Amino acid sequence: MPNVSERRACRVLQQARSTQRHRPRIRDDEARLTQRIIELACAYGRYGYRRIAALLRREGWRVNHKRVERIWRQAGLKVPKKQPKRGRIWLNDGSCVRHRPTHKDHVWAYDFLHARTHDGRPLRMLAVVDEYTRECLAIDVARRLSSEDVLERLAWLFATRGVPEYIRSDNGSEFTAQVVREWLARTEVKTLYIEPGSPWENGYVESFNGKLRDELLNGEIFYTLLEAKVLIERWRREYNTVRPHSSLDYQPPAPDSIEIGVTVAPGHVQGATEHPWQRHPSASPSLGELHDDYSACRRCALGDTRTNFVFGTGNPEADVMFVGEAPGRDEDVQGEPFVGRAGQLLNKILEAIGFTRDEVYIANILKCRPPGNRDPQPTEIVACEPILQRQIELIRPLILCSLGSFAAKMLLQTSTGITRLRGRIHEYRGIPLVPTFHPAALLRNAQWKRPTWEDVQLLRREYDRLRGEAPLKGSAS
Repeated sequence: MPNVSERRACRVLQQARSTQRHRPRIRDDEARLTQRIIELACAYGRYGYRRIAALLRREGWRVNHKRVERIWRQAGLKVPKKQPKRGRIWLNDGSCVRHRPTHKDHVWAYDFLHARTHDGRPLRMLAVVDEYTRECLAIDVARRLSSEDVLERLAWLFATRGVPEYIRSDNGSEFTAQVVREWLARTEVKTLYIEPGSPWENGYVESFNGKLRDELLNGEIFYTLLEAKVLIERWRREYNTVRPHSSLDYQPPAPDSIEIGVTVAPGHVQGATEHPWQRHPSASPSLGELHDDYSACRRCALGDTRTNFVFGTGNPEADVMFVGEAPGRDEDVQGEPFVGRAGQLLNKILEAIGFTRDEVYIANILKCRPPGNRDPQPTEIVACEPILQRQIELIRPLILCSLGSFAAKMLLQTSTGITRLRGRIHEYRGIPLVPTFHPAALLRNAQWKRPTWEDVQLLRREYDRLRGEAPLKGSAS
């Protein structure tokens, strides 16, 4: 290598010597920030660095988009290029350009999307959005949806949210049906029909459809209709309450909580008072505060029919956590999970493997009893799921045990039945999970008691192994 001075080399390259001599200072939180950016990029695969930066600031990181972009590039993160934009040919009176929304509930828009389950059977989705706030009001998922289903959804939204002035749609037969037009006329809602073959005139809902397809439908395989309903409803809530929206100054359309001093979405009041249960569960620092925040929860219709909010019971620092499906009649009356005949059987199972009820923690997927002990609905699952996730985060158990087919399917995000899931150790967010039959099922089917005994013995063996390797809670790691 030729012996050239730094001064001369910099002159030739036309680079300042201060730049040449600069040594970047790596901040103490660089590794943690990089890890968090990668985690968010994995969780929200279609978000760019600006939306990731908005999420980080919401979590309390003091970081601007330039630093996030630098780490983003260093980590090799990338969002695939978007499809080419389409230009407008011409516009009619029903288009979103000639008739723009000016306030909340001014103009709603609805449209259908299509997908398929793993077996090739069709799925149809009806999406309804408020064009001004960008909030998704509902996504109905079914094998078939007709004009009667459209009327049923609109009637429910009109009764619970209010009546819009206009509603925009394409010219599909479900939207132009005589019964729909007459009903909208009676409710004094004006219709805005776009020109046939011109989806860009219904731009707000088409943009929403593109986000739904890009961020969820294109990356998920739905094995059952129920699985599709749950995942789509979960995405809808995340879209409304978490996902930063670029046109709303990177705020979500309908956040659970509102940051004071931050520009908020159109249609929302800055500094408005919110119920505690409208905050995200991650804001609750302890189990007691999480219970207090959500004891008056009305995130779904079960809050109006329950007797008691059934949060959970047991040791808040338990190493073993049991998760059931939903409260029954006795649990609803007493406000504690597993207190009936199924609870007594669970206590005997715990004693047989060397535990007491006070040593473990017991909770359910749902925190309120479904009427008539029916199966939980997707909206109810999505409403309660963040509470259970926060319970698990706060307890930090060494091992989980799901009781019953429904709890196993929800925690493992699978459509596989309990008879195929049991007998093996699975994983939920890095925590070993042992699925087994629900105690109530054992009361009806005595032949399942032996497989259940094998499962809880497997649970005990894995617990003993983990206990020998894991440090005590509260000790330095």
